[in-house]
Amino acid sequence: AVELALRHPCEQLILVSPYTSMTDLGRTLVGPLAPLLVPDRYDNLAKIARLRTPVVILHGTRDEVIPVRMGRELAAAGKGVRFIEVPEAMHNEFPGLEELVLGVIGGR
Repeated sequence: AVELALRHPCEQLILVSPYTSMTDLGRTLVGPLAPLLVPDRYDNLAKIARLRTPVVILHGTRDEVIPVRMGRELAAAGKGVRFIEVPEAMHNEFPGLEELVLGVIGGR
């Protein structure tokens, strides 16, 4: 989504439980061999600062797939990124996600 927003600017980008890069995520699963096993980097961390689009990141504190620290790192690396940390939300159990997204869209 970050790459797509760079190529085709949009009004707003909402990222839900984003990773910093596929390599970083791979390291959490397989350790230091991840760069050898993951051919596509999908390096959001390297790209987010170049976005001209307003960005909102939603991330659950109990995400068991993508660590919440990755969402925090992305938010810190971007320009004016709004970070919403959702207590107790998990990766696939994210209560109130639809309302959050609609609230972000409505509140731009």
